[in-house]
Amino acid sequence: MPIDPHLFNGEGERFRRYGRFLIDPFAKTLSIFEHDKFFQDKKFDQLYGDIHRSFAPMEKEDFENDFFQMLVVDSYKALPLQGVERTAPYEVSAHMIRIEATALSSKGRPAPEGIHRDGYYFGSIHLMRRENVRGADSNIYDLRKNLTCTTRLNEPMDSIYFNDRAILHGVTSFECDRPLGKATRDMLILLYQPLSESPQRSVPAQSLRRIAL
Repeated sequence: MPIDPHLFNGEGERFRRYGRFLIDPFAKTLSIFEHDKFFQDKKFDQLYGDIHRSFAPMEKEDFENDFFQMLVVDSYKALPLQGVERTAPYEVSAHMIRIEATALSSKGRPAPEGIHRDGYYFGSIHLMRRENVRGADSNIYDLRKNLTCTTRLNEPMDSIYFNDRAILHGVTSFECDRPLGKATRDMLILLYQPLSESPQRSVPAQSLRRIAL
């Protein structure tokens, strides 16, 4: 996985790929947008906000994978959308993220931006791999930053679904459980919002598959 080029000094070791997708309930299709930069408003992300970040694109073998496409669509179906919300096209930002703790960087920092919102309507966080990791607790807060829940994603596909407008979240740092070697935490993060409210460029999307909604 390519290195994340948007880490500040001391942020550790992070690797990343990014893809942007479209769920169209009217056409019943899942599509992929042409690769572009990723943007978040600074009011949601004090560390990286207002920066047009360039991440490596997801590879064809990643976004054409049946399991990945199923997860994107089934996670969308799980969202508590009501009425007209179910008919609106939804943008999906997909982030494949690897955080490592190594001899060069003894702490892995999954959320260097601290307690934050992502600036979307909804999100889902899926653990893909956790190896030799001690720590990395997921914390959920109310909008006043009061801690309401702590959990730990341990097994592949342990997941968290959240209403990004209603909560804040963050993940604690981690280190190697066994002193030698490295600690690796692989995540897939899916962020959902109506296409009409996206800060990204609206460019034509290439259809990937028909979907049942």
